Amino acid sequence: MRAYEPNFPFSQIRDEQHQAIEFAIDAFLNKKKKFVVLEMGPGCGKSATGITIARYLQHLHLGKDPRIALGKSYFLTTQKVLQEQYIRDFGQSGLKLIKSAGNYCCQFFDDMPEAVSCAEIQRLLSSKARVGMIYKMCDDKCRFKDAKEAFYDGDEGITNYAYFLTVSTYTNEYQRRGLLVLDEAHNVENAVSSFVKVGFSNLFYKSIGVKPPPVNAGQEVIYKWLTNVCRPKLREVIKQESKKVGKTEDSNEAIGAAKRMENLRRNFSRIEYFIKTYDPGVWVLDSSKTDKKGERIYEFKPIVVGDYCKTMLYQHCDRVLALSATILDKDVYCDSVGIDKNDIEFLRIPSPFPVANRPIHYLPVGSMSKACIDNTLPNMSQVVKMLLDQHPNDKGIIHCTNYRVSEYLIKSLGSKRLLTHNSDDREEVIKFHMSSPHPTVLLSPSMTEGVDLADAASRFQILCKVPFPYLGDAAVQRRMQRDPAWYNYQTVKSVVQAFGRSIRNETDYATSYILDADWERFYFKNKNMFPNEFSDALISP
Repeated sequence: MRAYEPNFPFSQIRDEQHQAIEFAIDAFLNKKKKFVVLEMGPGCGKSATGITIARYLQHLHLGKDPRIALGKSYFLTTQKVLQEQYIRDFGQSGLKLIKSAGNYCCQFFDDMPEAVSCAEIQRLLSSKARVGMIYKMCDDKCRFKDAKEAFYDGDEGITNYAYFLTVSTYTNEYQRRGLLVLDEAHNVENAVSSFVKVGFSNLFYKSIGVKPPPVNAGQEVIYKWLTNVCRPKLREVIKQESKKVGKTEDSNEAIGAAKRMENLRRNFSRIEYFIKTYDPGVWVLDSSKTDKKGERIYEFKPIVVGDYCKTMLYQHCDRVLALSATILDKDVYCDSVGIDKNDIEFLRIPSPFPVANRPIHYLPVGSMSKACIDNTLPNMSQVVKMLLDQHPNDKGIIHCTNYRVSEYLIKSLGSKRLLTHNSDDREEVIKFHMSSPHPTVLLSPSMTEGVDLADAASRFQILCKVPFPYLGDAAVQRRMQRDPAWYNYQTVKSVVQAFGRSIRNETDYATSYILDADWERFYFKNKNMFPNEFSDALISP
C-alpha cells in the first residue's frame, strides 16, 4: 500500500488519481513548489484527489508549529451546490462548511413569514439596541457562530470564493494554513475580479441625497464623484440609520432597519477598499443605461487581478493546489491569476470517458454574430425543434449564452418541455428538472458550469451560440489589448465547460450539437487550446 492510500476517502483509487496524487506530493515535498495545478478531465475524480493530498500533508505535519496550522487546509469552490456536494461526500470524515451569515436563518425567528438572517441580527447586536431577551439569547447561541467555530476548529474547511475573499479582506480571522485547495480553479480570475469590482447606480445615490454626475462623465470624474461626494454622504447616512436602529424597540422595525444598515455598510466597505487600491492604469470604468428612466449603472473593474489573488488568497497558505478540468493553457492561466511560472508544477490528465459516448455534431444554421443574429434565429429555432423531435423521450440542456436567444426560443417553440429560469430561481428549476418524470429540457444562458446532469438527467445538449466574452464590456476590451490570447482562452474554456455538463461517469452518454456557424472559424484558429479528448469527439457535417 502506498503511503497516501489510507487518506483516500473511498474504497478504490483510479489510476488517474494515483498519478495526480503522486505528482502533487512530489512537487510540494521534493521540488518545494508553492503551486501545483492539476487539469483533470471529467471522470478523473478531482475532489477526492484534493482531499487525499490535503489529508496526507496533514498527516506529515501533525504536531508541528500549531501557530501556522501546517496540517490544516482550506477548500474553496464556486457555488452552493458544489459546497453541498463536498459535504455529502466528505463531511462525515471531518470536512466543515462555512457560508456567509446571510445564508443562516436566526433560530429565534423561524416562525416569521420572512426569514431573518444571522447577518441582520448581528447588525442589531452590534448597535446599542438589544431589543428584549431574545437578542441576548441570540448573542450567546447562534447557528452562524457555531458553524464558524466548527470551520476554524476543524482540520479541513470548505467555503466559497466570495466568502473567503470577504473575510480575508475585511477581517483578520483566517489562520494561516498549510494548504489552500482551489476547486474549479479556472474561475479564480473571475471570482476575484467580481469581488473587487465596485458597482453602483446614480439612482441609489440620488435616493440618499447625492446629485448624479454628468451623463457623459469620464472615469476620473466618476472616481472623484464617488470619492469626494458619495463616500462622505454614505458615511453620514449610515450614522443616521445606526441611531434609528439604536432607538427602535419594535422587533419588525428593528429587523428592517438592520437590513438597510447591512446594505449600506456593505456598499461603504467596498468603496473604501476600492479607493485604497485604485490605480487608473489598471482599472476601467464601465457605464450603461438601464430600462429604468434616468438610471445609469457604473462599474469600476480591474483589468488584471494577479496582485489581488496574491494578497487575498495565496498569502493565507504555504501551498496552493489548483484543480480544474479546463486550465487549457498553463501560461495564460498563470498570467491571469498571478502565479509565478517558476514556482509551479502543472499536470494534465485526460478524461477516461469513451469518445463514442460523447459525440459532438457541428450543424451550422448561420452566424450568431451581432450583425447576423436576427436572420439566424428563425433557422436556429427550426433546427432546435428538429433536435427536440429527435430526442422525444430524453432530458437535455440547451446552452443559449444570453437571454436574448433563450427568450426567442421560448416564444418561437412554445414547447412545454422547455424549462427556463432567472437569477433567483435557478436552483429550483434544476431540482424540478432532475425530479420530473417527463423529458424536460433546460434552456439557459448560464448553466455552462456547476450543473451535474448525470445519466438520464441529460442525453443531449445544444450550444446555440459560441460563448464569446461580451465586447461591450470595457474591461474585456482592455484585457484583450493587454493579452490577445486571453479572449480566445475564455471562449474555449466556456465551450469545454458547457459540454462537460452531461457526461459525468464512465457509462454515461450524451450527444452534443453546435449550431453557430462562427464555430468552425473559431475552432480551427484556436484548435491548439482545446484538449485532445474534446477534438476527438467532434464530428463535422
